[in-house]
Amino acid sequence: MKTTHLYRTLGTSLVVIGSLLSSAFAAPTAKDRAPKPADAPGWIVIEDDFYYPMALEPVDWFDSIQTHLRKSNEKAAASELRKAESWLNIAASHALPISQQSLKDASTNLGELAGDLETGKTVEAAQMKSALEQSSKALADWHYFNAEKNLADHEEVDATRDLQAASRYLKWAADSSSHEYGDDFVTVYDDLFGWTVTDVVPNNLTANLKTVKGELDKLSQTLSKTDN
Repeated sequence: MKTTHLYRTLGTSLVVIGSLLSSAFAAPTAKDRAPKPADAPGWIVIEDDFYYPMALEPVDWFDSIQTHLRKSNEKAAASELRKAESWLNIAASHALPISQQSLKDASTNLGELAGDLETGKTVEAAQMKSALEQSSKALADWHYFNAEKNLADHEEVDATRDLQAASRYLKWAADSSSHEYGDDFVTVYDDLFGWTVTDVVPNNLTANLKTVKGELDKLSQTLSKTDN
């Protein structure tokens, strides 16, 4: 499934996407996504496919955040948190209503933690751990529901890409929270881990979706107990 967005340019420089691989960027605003004026220059078309190559970057950021904090490098941790905050905002802007609020909540939470670190406040390791787990779970849900919709729309390649991402985020949150997932999920994860768009689409996507959804539901219970 591809959604087209229109963005304005400023002079010869694009104001669309910074590099999330090295620095944070803000989610597109309502103004950025305004309808294209009739017959006006200075506009470009961007497909939603732009975010697929970056879809798993937050997994590395989550790990880096914890590594920086263990080394008492709060500024670096805050920088990584800002990247994750921005990505969650972008996800929320593209999300179906069923997963949108959890993405917004996770983004807000990470932004507050980044602000605390930037101002020298102490952030407990357990608080950070919980926030990152909830963020990873929110991203897993987002990709899962995208995969479900893409499969219903007969967009099997996009469904597979989203299911792959959902599995990665699910596993990160599960491993962090010591959630014990089943063998069926391990099989799905292993099958999708190295999959690329040039590979054959798995013929068991429906079953894989069911497996991932079951684990997401169980993970929600684990994270709920951990937070209480």
